[in-house]
Amino acid sequence: MFSSTVTHPCPPAYADPASRPVSRQEQIEQIEVANIASYLRAGPDGPVMRAPLTRTERSEAWATIMTRFGTAYIQRTTEVDLDDALDDYTRCGANARVTFLDYFTLRDYKEAGYTRVNPPMIQCRPTAESEQLRTRLTQALHNLVYTALPQDRPIDVLYRGTRLPRSTMQEMSRHAHYTPPAFFSLSSDKETAEGFLLAPQECAPTEVNVMFEVTPHPCSRAANLSAILRDGECEYLFGPHAAFQITAIDADPTGSHVRPVVIQMQELGSE
Repeated sequence: MFSSTVTHPCPPAYADPASRPVSRQEQIEQIEVANIASYLRAGPDGPVMRAPLTRTERSEAWATIMTRFGTAYIQRTTEVDLDDALDDYTRCGANARVTFLDYFTLRDYKEAGYTRVNPPMIQCRPTAESEQLRTRLTQALHNLVYTALPQDRPIDVLYRGTRLPRSTMQEMSRHAHYTPPAFFSLSSDKETAEGFLLAPQECAPTEVNVMFEVTPHPCSRAANLSAILRDGECEYLFGPHAAFQITAIDADPTGSHVRPVVIQMQELGSE
C-alpha cells in the first residue's frame, strides 16, 4: 500500500543563515522582488529606464553580437539594424530586463529569423546556421522566462492563427497530445492571431485554416516577447517540443472549411 503523504527529511540547521543554500524558487522570487520594486518606482509611462548606453557599452555590445552571430550574418543576413537595435534596447526599457545579446536574438527571430530556424526543424533538415540560431534563441527564451515579472506570464487563453496540411489535421485528430517540432508563437490578442488566417478561397487545396486556443499552465514556459520588444502584438513564444494536451477539435461539419478549424489545447507542465 502506498501512502498519500510525502515525508520530507528535516532540513539541516545552519549556524549562519547566510550560508544556507538558496533554492531555485527563492532565486526566482528574489529576481521578481527586485523587478517589481523597479516597476513600483515607475511613473505613469512605465518603469524607470537606465540611461542610454555609453560609447564603451555600445562597442562591447557590437563585439558580442559580431562574435556570437558572425560578421557575415550581421552584414548580409539579419534584417535587424544593429545601431537601431542598440537605441531601442534602452528606449523601450529592455536593458533593465535582458542582456543585449538576448534582446538582439529575440528581435532577429521576430523580424525574419523564424524563416531561417523553424523550417529546418519542421523538415528535420537542420543546418549549421539553423542549429546555432536554435541554441541562442532557446537560451534567450529560458532567460526571459526565468526573470519574468508576474504580469508578464500568460493568464488567459493564447491564440495562434495559421494553416496546416489536411494530413496533419487528420493526424492530430487521432492523438491526445501535440508537440510542435519548432518554436511556437501565439498571442493573447485574438484579433492579432486572426490576422494570420487566409480567406478560405486563398488556402491551397491541401491546407486548412486553423485557430489554436491554448490555455497556459500556471507555471507556463511561454516567453512574453512583446514585453521586451514592445511591438503591440501581445506575443508569447514557446521553445521547440513544448507539450500540449488536445482537449477539443471543432471543425466545420460540412467539410467546406469556410471557418477555421478550432483546436483547443492545454499546456502541459514539466512534472
